[in-house]
Amino acid sequence: MQEEYIKNSVENKEETEETLFSLQTLIALVLNKWHWFVISVVLCCTVAAFYIASVQPVFELHSLVLIKTDEKQGMNSDMSKFLELGGMGSSNKIQNELYVFQSSPLIGEVVRRLHLDVVYQSKLALRYEELYEKNPIQVSFLDAFRDPVRFVVSPISADSCLLSNFVIIKDGKDEEKIKRNQVVAYYLPVITPIGTLTIQPRLDGDSTLLVEEPITISRNSIAATTEWCKKNIQAILADKLATVIDISSTSTNFAKSQAILNTLMEVYTEYNIEDKNQIAQSTAKFLNERIDILIGELSQVDSKLANFKSRNKVINFETMGQQFLTESGKAKDEVLQLEMQVTIAKYIKDYLSDVSKKDELIPGLAGFKDLTAADQISAYNETVLQRNRLIENSGSNSPVVSKLDGTITALRASIKSSLDANIKSLQIQLSKAQSVESRATANIESVPAEEKTTLDAIRQQAIKEPLYTFLLQKREENAITLAITDSNAKMIEPPYGKQTAPRRAIIMLAAFLIGLVIPFGFVYVIALLDTKVRSRKDIEDLTTLPVLGDIPTRKETDLEEEILVKEGSNDYISEAFRLIRSNLTFMNKDARVIMFTSTMAGEGKTFVSRNLGVTIAMGGKRVIIVDSDIRKAKQSKLFDVKGKAGLSNYLAGSESDLNKLIVTSGVHDNFDLLPAGPIPPNPAELLMSEQLEVLITELKKSYDYIIVDNVPAMVIADAGIVNRVADLTIYVIREGILDRRYLPELEKIHLTGKFKNMCVILNDCQMEKSGYGYGYGYGYGYGYGYGYGYGYGYHSDDEAADKAKKHKKHHQRLPWHRKFINKYILGRK
Repeated sequence: MQEEYIKNSVENKEETEETLFSLQTLIALVLNKWHWFVISVVLCCTVAAFYIASVQPVFELHSLVLIKTDEKQGMNSDMSKFLELGGMGSSNKIQNELYVFQSSPLIGEVVRRLHLDVVYQSKLALRYEELYEKNPIQVSFLDAFRDPVRFVVSPISADSCLLSNFVIIKDGKDEEKIKRNQVVAYYLPVITPIGTLTIQPRLDGDSTLLVEEPITISRNSIAATTEWCKKNIQAILADKLATVIDISSTSTNFAKSQAILNTLMEVYTEYNIEDKNQIAQSTAKFLNERIDILIGELSQVDSKLANFKSRNKVINFETMGQQFLTESGKAKDEVLQLEMQVTIAKYIKDYLSDVSKKDELIPGLAGFKDLTAADQISAYNETVLQRNRLIENSGSNSPVVSKLDGTITALRASIKSSLDANIKSLQIQLSKAQSVESRATANIESVPAEEKTTLDAIRQQAIKEPLYTFLLQKREENAITLAITDSNAKMIEPPYGKQTAPRRAIIMLAAFLIGLVIPFGFVYVIALLDTKVRSRKDIEDLTTLPVLGDIPTRKETDLEEEILVKEGSNDYISEAFRLIRSNLTFMNKDARVIMFTSTMAGEGKTFVSRNLGVTIAMGGKRVIIVDSDIRKAKQSKLFDVKGKAGLSNYLAGSESDLNKLIVTSGVHDNFDLLPAGPIPPNPAELLMSEQLEVLITELKKSYDYIIVDNVPAMVIADAGIVNRVADLTIYVIREGILDRRYLPELEKIHLTGKFKNMCVILNDCQMEKSGYGYGYGYGYGYGYGYGYGYGYGYHSDDEAADKAKKHKKHHQRLPWHRKFINKYILGRK
């Protein structure tokens, strides 16, 4: 059962070892190193602030444009549906407008109107600020562009300024710097290393910049600036089901982006209206030509009829041929209409057959309801306009242009086919109408030839006059179309937006978090790599060994060989040993033989044993230290009795009188020493002899406590040999020396009973703990109860109680989150 208990206990401690780095320990480490976090956060936030101050802000503005697609520009609903089925409907039109808004001709015109090829910048703290509406001067370059240039203008007075720092950029990379300063007057042309230019103060706009500030001016080509604008201008559909385009512009100046979007809309509207006017202008040209021809023909007919009537003295033939004319009237009207439609159809067909007018617009004659080709002509004209517009943007080799070329060819063929069919149909109708007219004419053959000639002239006049009237009406309608400047696009949302970079809040938040993460990472890594015993808590978590007490770190001036415990002293070292003395009484009041050991050399067992011995002696007890380390005899060396007769002599039987071997310590009257004696060749065998029991029995007669200062337990077997005579084993562990991974092994030693009544003293404890354990506080009265580094060294119980009360009040005044951390995370009361 005992072996099974030991096994389970060791396994539990090994599992506990895996969770050494608990949340409580981590938080305590962080709180202990709070100044690291403050410094790190301040530095990171400072770096972030400098970064924000050194980076130019970026503004992104948006504008919403509505594209009107309900107006089909003369096409009827059936034709519109047909084009939409063929991929030429409103959806394609919106997509085309997206390309148009980002086309080089439009953006290039914006660059020229706003003079974006010249950039004005001013030094602002850690960065340069672009001046757009605030630049106090205007530079005009009189020479054609050759290479990108840059120079600095420093205003001197109201009449002149200084030009300096000329830079010519070759091939976009190499810079040719010209060291030359040149004072120039305003308004006058001046020859500089970068060309001829004039500089004049701006008298309009918001030029609020101080005149003393130097201004850096850069000039680039129109083409390069256009490409830059194209990269920073985007046009996308606001919604798949809507005909609204979202146009955005990005730059380092809010007013500049706003001006770019407004001007882009203006230029687009002008181009759109110009496209519409091209059809109207072509139609006006055709109408004017036809009207001029008809005016001449009508003049000839009117002159012929007037001459005939005058020569034959004919006033009215209505009475003579009223009966026949009534019969043939309807037939003549129909012939007239059909002849007019045939004439127009043949003209348009000849117009289409003319190779020189292949890429020109067909005159729009949509007023003839019987002419079915009118709808196709309107579709043809709109497609030609789209093609010409896209050629300017993408070139003639673009897939979209090629597709439109095919559509144009198909429409031309379709129009010709429609015209041929219409002409044939009209000719058949005309033939029938002419037959009817012929019959009517035959009925009036009895009318004199003079009357017949007159009627022929009247008929010609009747044919020309309606056509002339119709063309005049169409010319007026076309003139109205030219006068209307309505565009198919409307800005429904003026430019709006905000600064998108640098994002100050996000950067500062990131800097704050990084400032917390960096020291946290250091603390975490340090804590993970540190496997040494750092506090009483480490021992209590990994073992069931009772901790007798903690010895605080000595001052740098205090040597290990010194006995720091002094009569009447109340320093923290003395109080620590007094507390251990009290705990020793409570732990085992019958223990008289106390053996000291440790894991390895250098953990301070010699220092602890001799100071504890003096502390017990100060309590009125007779104490002797037996230096059982007969190999090194460190205790004897510290008392300057190394080499003298001692323990080894008694065990070997060469000296049986203890009084001759015991020496006074010279520290306290109740404190003596039994030296180790000369180093024997067989230390282990001597310690195993029965003389050791005899020695302890004899010493008990004269001393209340026998302290046996032994060798390290894990180095030499002497500690286990000597332990048979001990009543209590004190295992000294030095903070920062022993690896925590050894504590389960120490627990195993304790549970197996290898050392009698084993307990631990933690030596060299830091007063300010790095997040581990309990802290330390020594004194009287309530001093220990509210330790954590407070309350040691008081002269009376009253003073300790007063200090404890003050500390308790301080704790009560803590905010709720500090109380929560102390109670539930750090385990403090």
